[in-house]
This record gives sequence, structure tokens and C-alpha cells, in this order.
Amino acid sequence: MPIPKGGRGKKAPYDTVVMRIPEELAPKVDLMVSQYREKVINGVDTHQGMTLKTVNEAMDLAKEILSKKKSARVSLRKLLQVLYNLVDEPEI
Repeated sequence: MPIPKGGRGKKAPYDTVVMRIPEELAPKVDLMVSQYREKVINGVDTHQGMTLKTVNEAMDLAKEILSKKKSARVSLRKLLQVLYNLVDEPEI
């Protein structure tokens, strides 16, 4: 199957943008792009890790997290992890 990268009237199945990046980062960016394209070709959900909950779910989760009486920093970190399905902890 050809790589869906668009160009000359061939629309890629995702939006694209042109960016200038440092040369040292180019191999890492190329790897990420190839992994993303592979996911698109295989029909894998490419928005994983960024799905938000509904407002009611978020409120329930916030109440549950606050009931554990942890510090604000720990509670906020946990809430962000749950809302955005993050594996790595966000730095606050």
C-alpha cells in the first residue's frame, strides 16, 4: 500500500503542516511521522492519549481525586492523567 503523504492532488487522510526543525531532531521526527502513517494505514485511533471525558465524568473524577486528601499538585496531576489518558505524569 502506498504511503498516504499527499501532494499533487492526492489528499492525505489527515491534515498536514510544514515546519522547520533542527537537523538533530529530523531522524526522531521522521520516525514519529512513519509511526503515525503506519497507524493511519492500519486504521488505529491516532487520537489516543488526548481523549477528554465528558464534563460529568470529569466532575465525578475530580470529586473522587479530591476525596483522597492529597496535595493540590498531586491531585491536579492525577486529574490531568485521567482526563487526557496520559501514561507519563505531566510536569507541573
